[in-house]
Amino acid sequence: YMGNMVLHPANPNIVYLSRQINNCFDIENFETTDAGKTWTITPITSNSTLDQVRPYVPRNPSEKTKTVVMWMENKKYIHYTKFDCSIKYFIDQNVIAE
Repeated sequence: YMGNMVLHPANPNIVYLSRQINNCFDIENFETTDAGKTWTITPITSNSTLDQVRPYVPRNPSEKTKTVVMWMENKKYIHYTKFDCSIKYFIDQNVIAE
């Protein structure tokens, strides 16, 4: 299973990624300043007991708008027609659309 990832719509040097860490998926911010040779990783969620998956960043933000990252928190996911989840969000104070 892949938790998914999304590029920041205004800055392709920023990726929000869901990956499995200690038996649960968590959301992380990956940033590069050298075209992907190295990455700085900042957790958005950590030590989760439920899966944090499918990060999404709304497109076409207004200028000087802080980035909002949304994702699904799965309590139980069996199939796209049978699930128990909620939508969570994080306002990234460090990433502003230009």
